[in-house]
Formats: sequence, structure tokens, C-alpha cells
Amino acid sequence: VEDVQSVTLATPGKPVLTLIKRKGNPKADKPDERLDRWLIDQTPNPLVADAARVSDLLNRLAGFRGDPTTDLYGADPKARGLDPAVATTVTIRTQEKRPEGDPDAPVRTETLLVGAPDYASGKLPLQLAGWPRVSLVEDRVSSGPPGADAGWLVPKLFPERVSALFARPPI
Repeated sequence: VEDVQSVTLATPGKPVLTLIKRKGNPKADKPDERLDRWLIDQTPNPLVADAARVSDLLNRLAGFRGDPTTDLYGADPKARGLDPAVATTVTIRTQEKRPEGDPDAPVRTETLLVGAPDYASGKLPLQLAGWPRVSLVEDRVSSGPPGADAGWLVPKLFPERVSALFARPPI
């Protein structure tokens, strides 16, 4: 099982946002110090991040699934907004969980390029750095079980899109 150590969101023209997981100490006196925490990497002092929002981001990133019927294998990534100079880059560092006393596992780093959303089709282009395939994933946040038809009302009431996660307002 992989444990996410950090997530970095880099959008050209905006400050880089790095979220770092600080492990809790099960032997700590204070209850807050026993729990794992997510911190926003800031200088000189890191800020505590909203753990629920970080978990939501990680769950959505983990939920991206390619579809062989819609994935593009011979497409030009730059045509989909996946040029590293203009795309949002999401870098995730993970490390395998091991029992206490075992040597630490090596840290793995995966980089995902997020292109410009296609609002007409409701798709968001994604590419794992170094891979030729461009996956077109659903941009709209689903509100029900996978495969369930939400009908016309839910998108009108809850028009949230996954691409909104990567378009951060300036701080």
C-alpha cells in the first residue's frame, strides 16, 4: 500500500502549492500531535491545511480512470493543452508503508499533466509524464454511484467540475 507524502500543484503564472504530510507521533502527550497532518509548505513557517480538502483532492486524483475507447494514443499533447509550459503539473510523492523496524521503502514520484478542459464534451485531458497516451477523463464531479445517470437536474444544481480544483484563485 502506497502512502502519499506530498502533493505539488504548479500552474504557470501562479505560485507553486506544495502540501506535505507530517506523520503523527502515537506516543505524543497532546492528542493533536498523535494524528497525521497536512501542511502547506510556506516560508518561514508551514501552515496547517484542511485535511478534508486534501483528502478530497487525493481521492479525485486516485479516481481518474482512462478509457481505451476514448484515450488518445497518437494525439499531439500540445493540442490538448498538455505542453509543460502551459499545463498544470501535479507531482505526487509516495512511499510504501512498511512495518516498524523494517528499512524505509524508496520514495516514488509521479507527475501528471492536466490540460485545458473541453467544456463542450465535458472531458479533461490528462497525461502521465513520460507516457504517450492522453486520457480524457470526466470533468464533471459525479454526484452518485458510478454508472448512475444523474439526470438533468444535478448538473444544473451542482455544476462543479474537476478542472476547478486546479484553477486556484490567487492568494
